Amino acid sequence: MPRDNLTPDYQKLSELYGTFLGALGGVSITVLSIVMAFNTDRIKAVFFQYLIAALGAAAFSCFTGGHLMTETAAFICKSREEGQERQTGVRLCAIATINIYNSVVLIIFSLVLVVVGLNPDYVVLKVFFIVLFACIIMSALIWVALTITDRLGQPEDAPGWKSPFIASGLSLACIYLLFVTPPQRTIWVSLFTSLICTFLPLAYFNRTYKDGDQLRYRDVYFFATCTILPCVSIVISCFNLRYLCEAG
Repeated sequence: MPRDNLTPDYQKLSELYGTFLGALGGVSITVLSIVMAFNTDRIKAVFFQYLIAALGAAAFSCFTGGHLMTETAAFICKSREEGQERQTGVRLCAIATINIYNSVVLIIFSLVLVVVGLNPDYVVLKVFFIVLFACIIMSALIWVALTITDRLGQPEDAPGWKSPFIASGLSLACIYLLFVTPPQRTIWVSLFTSLICTFLPLAYFNRTYKDGDQLRYRDVYFFATCTILPCVSIVISCFNLRYLCEAG
């Protein structure tokens, strides 16, 4: 018979995601090494620096996410050995998954930089990759929304004003910075945004250990902000690549 609520095994999920991110980080390091060995004449110089930075940020996000996923799996395993099914595992897994979105988006963005930065004027291929990237971002945002509404569950505390205020303020400030920054420099803003949203889960993850078992509204706002903001900022940069083509 169908179940009303299909809850995943967060220990197994964390272990598999940790392995996936470790492998993805290895791919990023390998591709970065190959790119560094390339003749820069193959790729326009203006794209080359961004490509190296994006791959480096992706590797950092992969290994950070893999570390947090391993910590989550170990915590859930210990709780089960003690005969407890604590919801803290759900909170930790939600925070750790932030880097899955960041790392995958950065790696795919690196592919877009390679294709768009190639000297031959493959117009159709460039448009295809940019549209593909936008579709992947939309899929990620839909998955984030479904995770918040259907998987994380109902937070135990009452919704306050501080968390949404801070999340909205940071998001608006970042988007404003992207629009006032010269188009040729928006990629740097996007990459630094991704790095910040990779580092913040480390601090928040440690705090969750001491903050009770139940899901909080600030967890939901934190998860949404740190996943959506890098995606939106990189999409804006992606559509500004035409200015780099003119500059290169």
